[in-house]
Amino acid sequence: MVKLVICVLVVAAMMTDVAGGACENSTVDTSPAFGPARAAKAKAFLVELRHAVKQDDRKKVASMVRYPLTVSGGKRRTIRTRAQFVSGYAGIITGAVKQSVLNQDPECLFGNDRGAMIGRGSVWFEERPAGFAIFAINLSAGDAK
Repeated sequence: MVKLVICVLVVAAMMTDVAGGACENSTVDTSPAFGPARAAKAKAFLVELRHAVKQDDRKKVASMVRYPLTVSGGKRRTIRTRAQFVSGYAGIITGAVKQSVLNQDPECLFGNDRGAMIGRGSVWFEERPAGFAIFAINLSAGDAK
């Protein structure tokens, strides 16, 4: 019985971590590619993105994208302009991508030399001279299906 309880607790802890409910810390905080100042900016970008996505502010989200934007999963496509992004918003920021963005805890943000990753790769963003910007959306990422 004790072994069963321990197994249930271990599985529950693993599921909480996978769901984004718990993490040691943000890898952007420890990645040599980031550093403290850049990590703080990445987290702030995510907070701003979460707000825009939650409000369904298509124009704001479009302004947070680097063009051309690669959208993969199913048929790969390239979004070249803000207008194209806004008109195709529902097929780019799908319900699953939206949930991935909203579920991502800024304190659990993954980062490496390519940039920062939301969820299991549904959204990637990087620092540009003008600030952070989304450069890829993957509709077939584990958390974006």
